[in-house]
This record gives sequence, structure tokens and C-alpha cells, in this order.
Amino acid sequence: MYDGTKEENKEFALENIALQVDRIDNLLAAMSIPVDNSIHVNALKESLPEMKSKLKQAYFELGGKDAWTT
Repeated sequence: MYDGTKEENKEFALENIALQVDRIDNLLAAMSIPVDNSIHVNALKESLPEMKSKLKQAYFELGGKDAWTT
């Protein structure tokens, strides 16, 4: 949860989503670089957990319900 007003929190959440989309775009572009596949896999392993966390945080801030736990 963010510590601003409801409108500030919404703006922060939307900005966070936009940043994660940019990171995804960068990862996709990097996939075209001709290097060993293990380098691509390691970059994804390093990036995706944090991206997932930030996207879920923004999702909850915007009113989403937890669909990932039972």
C-alpha cells in the first residue's frame, strides 16, 4: 500500500504499471541480441520476480482482489 491520498496512490500505481511495461519491452528487445540462451534466461529469472511483485502491488492498489492465494 502506498502512503498518499487515494488519487496519489492511483497515479503511483499507474506509473508503476507503465514502468513495468517498459521493462518488459526492454527484455523483449534484449531477446534479439545474439548471445547464449542462458544469459537471456538468467536475465528473466532476475527481472521477473520483482516485476511480478510490483505489478501485483499496483493491481491491489487499484482495487483488485487477490486471485493468487486460496
